[in-house]
Amino acid sequence: MPELQVTQQCNLRCEYCAYAEDNYKNARTHSDKRMSRETAFAAIDFFINRNPELSEVVIGFYGGESLLEFDLIKRCVEYANSKVEGKRIRFNLTTNGTLINDEVADFLVENDFILNVSIDGSEEEHNRSRKYPDGTGSFATIISNINNLRNKYPDYERKITISTTINPYADLSCVLEYFSTDEIFQDKSIMFNQMVEKDYNGPCMPGVKRLFVRTDGALFPCERVNETLDFFKIGTIEDGIDIDKVLGLLNIGKLTSDECKSCWALRQCSLCAGLISFDESPTREDKLRSCPECKSRSISDIYELCVLSEFGYKAEGGSFLLE
Repeated sequence: MPELQVTQQCNLRCEYCAYAEDNYKNARTHSDKRMSRETAFAAIDFFINRNPELSEVVIGFYGGESLLEFDLIKRCVEYANSKVEGKRIRFNLTTNGTLINDEVADFLVENDFILNVSIDGSEEEHNRSRKYPDGTGSFATIISNINNLRNKYPDYERKITISTTINPYADLSCVLEYFSTDEIFQDKSIMFNQMVEKDYNGPCMPGVKRLFVRTDGALFPCERVNETLDFFKIGTIEDGIDIDKVLGLLNIGKLTSDECKSCWALRQCSLCAGLISFDESPTREDKLRSCPECKSRSISDIYELCVLSEFGYKAEGGSFLLE
């Protein structure tokens, strides 16, 4: 699935955002870079032309805040529909939910979008991190927009998914109680953690299930890697995918093969290059510095799974659903 980064700008300044200026070493900051129509269309052609065997085409839109480029998204949908024949085409959109007005709502419903909105729980929990540049919380705007969308198109509610980040300040029990009792969310799938099934331990297959297209047409394994580092760039829409770069990312485990063989967390390990802090390309020492955090995350995942289970949630399809 290609995800088009239609803009690097965002109208929020969330405290834990990977693109916040002071949060992560060597990470890019929000900028005014946006994807041109020509680059977007070329990215769509790149994916469609190289995957003729697919019975279904899925195209995603990402940011920054993707709806800042609503006009471009509309053009992309029109173009993609004109290029795909004899197979189903679906679209999804990741958004902070602050810009969903009536025009956007009409468009999303008309084109059967899967809509993923980020909400971190109750107003108090959400507004701790998800703020406008002036420090104002975004909760009230988002809830108002979702309510308007639900009231106008009741049947569309099943297409809306919610992603929540359990930030360091959050009270997990309060977050769970809010989602289980609020009228909007009590029957919805809330994605707390992504439980990804793999055929092997380690990183995902770069460019297979996901392909992130930067505003300038450069290709990356997914939206989570640091796109300012050439190490993660696996090609361009003009030149295609560089297999050697893909193999380098896929075989990152070779850096610490001896240590990995005797590690208790090997079967739970999903440490990929995107989770390693380095300047140009990762070394054995860089990867080993990330191991304690990875082990701690494995323990934390087990703990959260137990807590969610105690609150009546069960794992299903990569999400935790309230029974």
